[in-house]
Amino acid sequence: MHTPINPSQLQELRDLLDDEFDSLLRSYLVDSQTRLQAIQAAFDHRDNSKGYEAVHSLKGASANLGAVHLAELCLKLQVECKSGRIHDAELLIQMVQEEQNRVSRYLTEQLG
Repeated sequence: MHTPINPSQLQELRDLLDDEFDSLLRSYLVDSQTRLQAIQAAFDHRDNSKGYEAVHSLKGASANLGAVHLAELCLKLQVECKSGRIHDAELLIQMVQEEQNRVSRYLTEQLG
């Protein structure tokens, strides 16, 4: 099993943000759940545009924190949405959700 976050990238962010680090993690934890809900709603309604927007936001925020594998999965889902195939992406959405859960657990452990 891989580490859901690149530890050195997360440490660089911690060093850079200092007192604001925990606040950033808390914001990500809340926002990523909102994005996952939006992705699921887009799938349920076959709305590729909304799915693309939500997964694009999740990808960027995740990459900034060092969640490399999650960002890669989001990129794959973005391609599916851009191609108009969100309705065929149920397994990929599940993989994104599971990886985001791993990332969230890891980040929650990092909170002071």
